[in-house]
Amino acid sequence: MKKCNTSFVLSLLANIGFILFIIADFSFSFGKVYWLQWGLLLNFLIMIYFISLMFTFYEYVKGVCNNSFIGGLTLNILGFILYLMYTSSL
Repeated sequence: MKKCNTSFVLSLLANIGFILFIIADFSFSFGKVYWLQWGLLLNFLIMIYFISLMFTFYEYVKGVCNNSFIGGLTLNILGFILYLMYTSSL
């Protein structure tokens, strides 16, 4: 079994969370009812995203440039785009 980088796994979790968060917010409008829990969930996803970004930069400084690193970097860029799309729609 191949070892996956931590940044790839964290960015995958953050992006899945962002996508589910955006779908749930636009479909069910939970954010208007449970705004405190919704904000805490968004902050948690942002924290996971920035931790994965920190691990990606650490791997870049370490000199690891394999498929997992490229996938993690791509997912981090996608997560940033999703975050900007969500915040601009508010």
